[in-house]
Amino acid sequence: MDEWIGDQIMSATGNRRYPPPDWGFLSPSDNNGGLFQTPMIRKHNHQQFGLFHVNPNNGIHVTTNTGSSAALDYFPPEFLPSTRLSPAAGTRFNSGGMNMNPYYSPHGSRQFQNLGDPMSSNFRVGIRNLPAPEQRVPARFYRSRDETTISLRELEEALLESSININLGNGFRVRNNNIVNMTPPPRLEELRGGEKMIFAIKDQQSCRFLQQKLEEGKPEEVEVIFSEAKDRVGELMIDPSGNYLIQKLFQVCNSHQMNHLLLSAVRDERQLLAICLDMHGTRAMQTMLQHLRTKEQRVLVVSALRRITVTLAKSVNGHHVIQHCIKFFSHEEKKPLLNVIAENCVNIATDKSGCCVIQHCVENADVQSREPLIAEITANSLVLSEHPYGNYVVQNILGLKIAGVKEGILKRLRGSFVSLSMNKYGSNVVEKCLKEFESEETIAQIVQEIMYSPNLLMLLQDQYGNYVAQSALATCKGYVRQEMVTLINGHYNYLHSHPYGKRVLAKTRGNKQNE
Repeated sequence: MDEWIGDQIMSATGNRRYPPPDWGFLSPSDNNGGLFQTPMIRKHNHQQFGLFHVNPNNGIHVTTNTGSSAALDYFPPEFLPSTRLSPAAGTRFNSGGMNMNPYYSPHGSRQFQNLGDPMSSNFRVGIRNLPAPEQRVPARFYRSRDETTISLRELEEALLESSININLGNGFRVRNNNIVNMTPPPRLEELRGGEKMIFAIKDQQSCRFLQQKLEEGKPEEVEVIFSEAKDRVGELMIDPSGNYLIQKLFQVCNSHQMNHLLLSAVRDERQLLAICLDMHGTRAMQTMLQHLRTKEQRVLVVSALRRITVTLAKSVNGHHVIQHCIKFFSHEEKKPLLNVIAENCVNIATDKSGCCVIQHCVENADVQSREPLIAEITANSLVLSEHPYGNYVVQNILGLKIAGVKEGILKRLRGSFVSLSMNKYGSNVVEKCLKEFESEETIAQIVQEIMYSPNLLMLLQDQYGNYVAQSALATCKGYVRQEMVTLINGHYNYLHSHPYGKRVLAKTRGNKQNE
């Protein structure tokens, strides 16, 4: 994009016959100058140079023609060295100066680039400034607003996209393509009432100042911030800046203040769900859960969360909230959540995030609390074993070596080991069974079901089944292994040149086939 912000003001020919370019500001009604919402416009057709020219590669340039003395005759006296341009009052750029840093181009024109602080090391002589608010621009330079060629917002974006470093006044500076607030932070007393504190919390710079006040821990300052934020907790927990202050407030507030903050966050179910599902809100919620002061507070939050547990457990952000409750709450306090998860075991376990929640619950709950959940996993182990996410839940529970659980799963899977072995996900569960069972008798039962199946050859040639066969050869012993080797060698003609079958043959000889 190549846009004109200010239009032509000087003739390149230097011929005095041409009338001076018709230029001026599109000024606000107070006629005191204005920001670049008041650009210059051209009405003459002869070649001219722009005062301001935006180029996405080179940033903003201020150009004057130094190759012609006549050109400077067209430079109005209002724009000679003692004057400056001030942004319009009522904007965040008001009452500021623009310092122009000149350099000479190889094409004979002088361009002002890298507009910066005159005290900086890269500033050079040759400052030319533009009209201040108090300097009235002559009426002949004004144009009606409908002739504006660029809006304030468009100019602001152009400034941010450019490579300039410009002092905008009123405490703001464009630095490294960002507008930086250089204004000293306000006092807390100035933020009382109305929306001032909320605006400050949502502002990155002011939010850091307020966080510092909370870290200092003065009770009266904590109370000021708490009193202004307590009724807007849900809104602030999902704000990119506000969530950090709320997290800090959770850490330093007393039990009475926490009661108010907690009620504000959980009183509306839809608001609570939105907080937990939000990328900022979920972090704030986890911090709150870690810093709840009393048992009553934890019971209250569990009561609110249990109604949305399934939705949260299946959410990429929300499942962290459930896991935090399971991790930090007592067995009695988190039992209602575990019951909801057990009732919806298959629904949750077959979800990408939900399977992590199930495993976390099994590992962090006491024996009595997790019993209903384990019973549901065991009862549905065959369905879960064939699922892309559910199989991890079955493998996890097998690895915990809980008394009686492995036997219950084995009972559910018996008769399906061959079909599971040729399933991408089920084959992992079968291999886990061969690895986790220590009884040779139990391992023999699994291996014999596989090797006496009429589909043995199909399994040996299967892209997943061949791995199960290799694991079976590695784990079974004695006569069971010898019998399996004999059966595999009986299919030699179908296996020795098969891409998967030859791997199983190699395993019977006690070596690995190199590919």
